[in-house]
Amino acid sequence: GIVNNPRAGVIGNAVANLGGTGMQVAGQMMDEQAQQQRIAAAEEKQRLREEKAARDAADRAKATSRLNALRDGLADEHDAVAQGILDGAVPKDKAAETWKERTAQLVADGLADVPEQLRETVRMDFDAQAGRLGNRLRRAVTQRDREDTTAGIKQTLEYLQRQYQGDPAGTTAKAMATIDQLGPHSTLKPEALASMGQQWRE
Repeated sequence: GIVNNPRAGVIGNAVANLGGTGMQVAGQMMDEQAQQQRIAAAEEKQRLREEKAARDAADRAKATSRLNALRDGLADEHDAVAQGILDGAVPKDKAAETWKERTAQLVADGLADVPEQLRETVRMDFDAQAGRLGNRLRRAVTQRDREDTTAGIKQTLEYLQRQYQGDPAGTTAKAMATIDQLGPHSTLKPEALASMGQQWRE
């Protein structure tokens, strides 16, 4: 027959409880593991974010440095071309072409080590600066034209002076026409032109 052991139920319950406790411990361990994985994943994400932020900052710093160097280079190049226009080393009619060639070389060299994603921004700034300085070069060309006109007026007046004895009225008329027509396009101030005309009339 069946032996009715009152302790069997207690032992069974204890075993069952032990099993339950074991399951609880295993469950807690799995929860802790999942929690640690979530923490590790969050830390990894944060580390990647920090690395990306550091790389982005380094890239921006490099791009800014190159941009400043390019701006300096443009200013130097502008001064050199402007001086060349004024002293005749750069022909007036070649000024725009010379500027284009020199800036193209400058930007090619300057953009080489700018991080890819920032190149367009740096290039746009460069193009804007180059355009502004190119406009200022046109003023140098105009200045050179005015200087050439002044030189032309002076040479013409010297030539007419040598012809004066043979035809005083004719040479005076030509001198006055030269001063009136070319004077406003020269570097000579209105009072200087007036004084030149006065000398001729006397």
